[in-house]
Amino acid sequence: MRARFRNTLLVFMPFFAASALFLVGEREARADEATGVVLEIQGSDLLLDLGQAVGVSEGARVQLWRPVRLKHPITGKTVTDRFLIGTLQIVQLRPTISLAQAVGTPTRTPQAGDVVIASGIPPAPAKKPDKPAKDASDSTYGIPASNAPRAGDPDAAALAAMFESLGGADPAARIDAYEKYVRASPSSRFAPVLNEEAQALRRMMVAESKASEQTATDKASAKGDLLLAFITPAGAVAGVPLELGMQLRDGAVGAVVHLRAPKQPNYQPFPMTPMGRGYFSTVIPGSALINQHMEFFAEAATSAGEMVAVVGSSTAPAELPLEPRLPDHEPAPIETTVAVSTDFADYNRLRDNDYMLQVEGMVSLRYGDIGIRALRTGFGVYSGYGGNVRELDEDDLDPRKVGLTYGYLETEIGFSYGASLIGRALVGLGEGGVSGGGHVMFRIGNDKHTNLVLGGELLGGIGARGITQLELAAFRRFPMLFRVEVTNQPAGATGEPSVEPAEESEASQKVSQGKGKVGARAVLQLGWRVQDPLVFSVRVSYQGRSIDHSGPGVGAAVSYQW
Repeated sequence: MRARFRNTLLVFMPFFAASALFLVGEREARADEATGVVLEIQGSDLLLDLGQAVGVSEGARVQLWRPVRLKHPITGKTVTDRFLIGTLQIVQLRPTISLAQAVGTPTRTPQAGDVVIASGIPPAPAKKPDKPAKDASDSTYGIPASNAPRAGDPDAAALAAMFESLGGADPAARIDAYEKYVRASPSSRFAPVLNEEAQALRRMMVAESKASEQTATDKASAKGDLLLAFITPAGAVAGVPLELGMQLRDGAVGAVVHLRAPKQPNYQPFPMTPMGRGYFSTVIPGSALINQHMEFFAEAATSAGEMVAVVGSSTAPAELPLEPRLPDHEPAPIETTVAVSTDFADYNRLRDNDYMLQVEGMVSLRYGDIGIRALRTGFGVYSGYGGNVRELDEDDLDPRKVGLTYGYLETEIGFSYGASLIGRALVGLGEGGVSGGGHVMFRIGNDKHTNLVLGGELLGGIGARGITQLELAAFRRFPMLFRVEVTNQPAGATGEPSVEPAEESEASQKVSQGKGKVGARAVLQLGWRVQDPLVFSVRVSYQGRSIDHSGPGVGAAVSYQW
């Protein structure tokens, strides 16, 4: 009975062997996959628990799946499954973890806990079982005689022993064993089948090898196929925007430049703008160029949604040296100001015998703070009546008329930001003919901000005055000015008779010819900046030479600057 069972088993052994081959093939199809999860997400980078230990290679693409666990609304049973939401590409690989980036746009936003599946993992070499010592007198193809059938079909027994020894072997080992069997037993009824199986396995290995080589070739030539022209900058200036451009083949529909500082984990992407067929350009802002040198790589997007590195790569980026930015020394713009002002001051209770009226126009060019700060030129009309206070008030003499129509040139020289000297020279026509004058002032502070001006003025035939002036810029919308004068104008000089001595009459003796008395004057001016360049101002004043010899004053001004 035992011998009959052994013979039956040997007869059906080829069918068992074929089934074993099928099962081994299925096991290998499952063994070439590795499953992991997303551990953490850092910007556009996904950290996976797949590493070199499971056979994943850098640059490989893996599938991203979203696990689902739901409760059936009718049966109440828990339903678990998963669905594909995108594809990732391994960009950095470590022994137990890897860094990946999304290829295209996933249908769902990736999150920690998503499942990743890597296919095409080469199987680990199978460890061949230790063969027992061969007994030449009692063995069949390395199988101990105690396990070989003592009677029956020797071919079936040899085939069974061979299949048993090939458990877990790779295709190359099977091909070698099949061909050895065919050479050793060419007349066996199993030889044609094994020979055909060996040739099929060999063709399969050759096809897989060619496919792998073609894939590697495609990846290696992808850069050259898509990129037509790109000039890597020899350097750039830190803080200054940098424009990059490239030309790609028709297969490219977009491009992205990725930039980072050295030793930084993440790149900052800068999408490129199409500039025509095959041309793409982008501007890296100066705020991104901050280190002594930067690292970058560029990718091209294909119509299939794949991103192909065309300049450098995430693991081997190109370098961009940066030079420090030199300080700007652009000349300050010249500021031009046009102004017109009027000023009326009465010194004797509006009795029309001691007053002045001055109208002045000015054009100013301001260059800077140091050196020649400003040049100003303009014209003016000074007119008034005055005389000796005693002659006017006690002797009741008529006032003497004074006046000067003049042009002037003024310059302001800045010794520093907060100190400058102002000088003016003028010449004009007065009541007695050609006359001149001018003033010298010293400014403490800057004319664009709050400052103090001290100085004095002399006008031929009219008189002199000392000036202290405070300009307040605390409120930009409402500039203010306080001014104090000590002056003997408008009749501070001795008058000359308007008639010849021989012809002096009673009329000429009724005009005051004496010098004007020194008085004081206080001025307050308020401005309104309607717009940044346009300012309107009004002024009020009070002046006098004594308590009984004094009066009010008013004035106005307008200026425009550009």
